[in-house]
Amino acid sequence: MKNAVLMSVMMFLQFMMLPVWFVPMFPYVQALPDSGSWVVWCGLIMGFGTFTSPLFGMFADRFLNAEKVLAICNFIGAALLLCASAVRSPAVMFVVLLGAMCFYMPTWSLTATIALAHSTKRTFPRIRVFGTVGWVASGVFSLVGAKCFGIADFDSTSWIFVAGAAVSLAAALFAFAAEGALAEGKNLADRHIAAGMKCESCHGPGKKIETPEKEQCAACHDPVKLAEKTKDVKPSNPHNSPHYQTGLECTLCHVAHDKP
Repeated sequence: MKNAVLMSVMMFLQFMMLPVWFVPMFPYVQALPDSGSWVVWCGLIMGFGTFTSPLFGMFADRFLNAEKVLAICNFIGAALLLCASAVRSPAVMFVVLLGAMCFYMPTWSLTATIALAHSTKRTFPRIRVFGTVGWVASGVFSLVGAKCFGIADFDSTSWIFVAGAAVSLAAALFAFAAEGALAEGKNLADRHIAAGMKCESCHGPGKKIETPEKEQCAACHDPVKLAEKTKDVKPSNPHNSPHYQTGLECTLCHVAHDKP
């Protein structure tokens, strides 16, 4: 239940941030001096941005876990959208927004990957629908800007980029905050990969997959320190056997590829 709520909020924020600025961007760019064909070019940035999605997918859960990659993309996107709010040249605007979109488009596949990893076939559609709710709810910025802050014609001002940056920043902070909570649902292999380790670190470099020996685990996890850390666990310390003390094989209890 907790994971479903976290995933729903993630979807809501991720799909809210785009229509806040992308939809009203066209008349805004058209109103800039010497906009000319730059309006058309700015309309193509989403297509260009999709080319970066596979590149970011290569890093997710291989060098960094997907939540961290998502947070980094959103942080950079927020910075670029904030820069866009101060740009008055249509050519520079195209470059800045292209950069923002190159970091935004991979987040669609990243959020789907994260949600699928922490949900079931039955719960995923319920989580994904909050992305649509976020897209629709993005219109609240225009209403709040006009009614609460007196910003007339909110959608035709640079505040659209500030609003997009704010949602992007919120999504980035949420991704970092949710990372620890979501890690509780991952198996040991997922956690090792998220920490930057490769399969060969535990299973060896050969094609035949070997079960890790205790010595391989002890290279990173000191058995004595583990036993001290869990000394108060009842009814008995799992890392200090009455018969074998700290000499038990780790894989008797810890099966890396099983779901927790």
